Amino acid sequence: MSLLYRQAASTLRALEQRKKSVKAVVHQEEGNGEKKSRTLAIRCLQFKSVLNEILSECEIDAESLDVDPHMLLIQVYELLFGMGKISGGGEVKRKLAPYMEKLLQVKEKKLVGKTSSKDLLSKELQLAQDLPLYVRVNTCLITAEVGLEYLQNKFDGVSVESDDLVEGLVVLYPGPEGFGSDEWVQNGRLVIQDKASCFPPQILSNHYFSEVHENNEWSGDIIDACAAPGNKTSQLATFLFHQNEAARNKLKTGKKKNKALSTEFRPARVFAFDKSSERAKMLQARMSALHVDDLVTVNNQDFLSVDVEDPAYSHVRNILLDPSCSGSGIVRNAIDRIVERSQHNEQHVAEEHSLSALPVADQTRVLKLQSFQVLALQKAMSFPQVQRIVYSTCSIHVEENEGTVGRLLHESPSELVDCWRLVAPTGFSSWERRGFTHPSVLEKYHLTKEESLCMIRCLPEDGMNGFFVAMFERVKPSNGVVQLPQLVSQKPVFSIAEGGSYSKKRKASEVVSSNEDGTDESPKQNIKAAKVLKDRPKEDSRPANMDQPRAAAPVSQPKPKQEKIIGPNSSGSFFGKSFVGARSKKRFGRK
Repeated sequence: MSLLYRQAASTLRALEQRKKSVKAVVHQEEGNGEKKSRTLAIRCLQFKSVLNEILSECEIDAESLDVDPHMLLIQVYELLFGMGKISGGGEVKRKLAPYMEKLLQVKEKKLVGKTSSKDLLSKELQLAQDLPLYVRVNTCLITAEVGLEYLQNKFDGVSVESDDLVEGLVVLYPGPEGFGSDEWVQNGRLVIQDKASCFPPQILSNHYFSEVHENNEWSGDIIDACAAPGNKTSQLATFLFHQNEAARNKLKTGKKKNKALSTEFRPARVFAFDKSSERAKMLQARMSALHVDDLVTVNNQDFLSVDVEDPAYSHVRNILLDPSCSGSGIVRNAIDRIVERSQHNEQHVAEEHSLSALPVADQTRVLKLQSFQVLALQKAMSFPQVQRIVYSTCSIHVEENEGTVGRLLHESPSELVDCWRLVAPTGFSSWERRGFTHPSVLEKYHLTKEESLCMIRCLPEDGMNGFFVAMFERVKPSNGVVQLPQLVSQKPVFSIAEGGSYSKKRKASEVVSSNEDGTDESPKQNIKAAKVLKDRPKEDSRPANMDQPRAAAPVSQPKPKQEKIIGPNSSGSFFGKSFVGARSKKRFGRK
């Protein structure tokens, strides 16, 4: 039997048993022709439902043939949609021989009226195969124009254009395969990053620079609360690199005109958090590989445990929060999850945007994730000096998107959420796909239509992964530090089956915490808060039209503290502490 088929069947078995993900398979090291076998296994997985239909119509099954079911699928795929013949194949090929003519006939019957075999796949699988490749130019090292020219010269028969929303992003269609091994990707000049993933940092950057340019002020540091693996972190660092350069030049110019001016300059930086030591190490390595390690402080710490009054973060004005989510919007390199979801729901979940089609265990997981997302947003809002929060997920589920925002606004302490409002992102008025405004969604999650229109949604139909972004701006300073509950309840606060809505704000005694083993207990909570600010802003004080300009949010002034300049950590400590990579010597001309 062919080694290629044995390896492919083994990979297919691992994917089906969820011992491996497609993403892990794609990125694993190559050897002994394994690239071909992995490609064969992944393509077979794409056509699995079609193959099973054809086998059923031909009355063929692995049990009756007494063969391995994964080997059977691999060889039938190779015959029908692969090479058009089975090379080698051994016992399985011999047992299939009497059925080959019928298999080909059934395939041709299914292709009637279709342009190609891809038309037999589900809508989402077709979209996943047809996505462009997005490449972000690392403008810390080269200019966007140099990166664009390099890509245009590298590929023939591929459309290579600059994106109109994300700075430095290049769109390649059809997406070339194997570009991850390109020299410029390996040395950090180019970054493969999905367009939707670029939205949160770009949105934060648009407001950051708008504030700097309009108010002629420095906009401070940024926290990336759940940062690994680090593409968004590096994108934020790239924006700060240019901002710092502009600030330095402005300071030099001012010094020439007025020699009495201080020449002291504190560059803005990113504080990146991840509680996993392995992911934090990976994050630090990624920052070094992209040559932005001098702009990023990686913290191996749970964001929820950060002291909001720590002087180290007194200069932070913006937070990017992209917390753990179901990943239901990911279609690139996620064929295994797409196939699994399709098996549970013929009317695909990407169209439903609901949990009702998922197994109960997955519904419970999403609701637990939602509780964590709400708590992480509450934590971000509790930083007294922070002025702006961008929240994002790679999920298409309403529960993790509009549901999380609605639950945050409806259930959080009023002294916390009354200081914030939802706003529409600057620079994205042309993006038409917004938060859901159907009355059932608005009613269930206690949102207004105007609030939902401030949110950004992406779907694979837009040529990228499914994604969600919402932005909050501070409208008034907090009056002291709000003590948050240890953990929001992980039990569903409404019944999916009954389609109920969220309950009203819970009392302190109803707040529950979660133990490490996942069980819930209800300790008596004494939620102490600072002086309660009266009256949540009235509805008409919120943005009535997402395209209308909004007045700048007032800047809160934290209590006077001794300023602490954050720089490279000479101790190089890591576990439980922060570390800053040394400035890379090779900057491709960067001084």
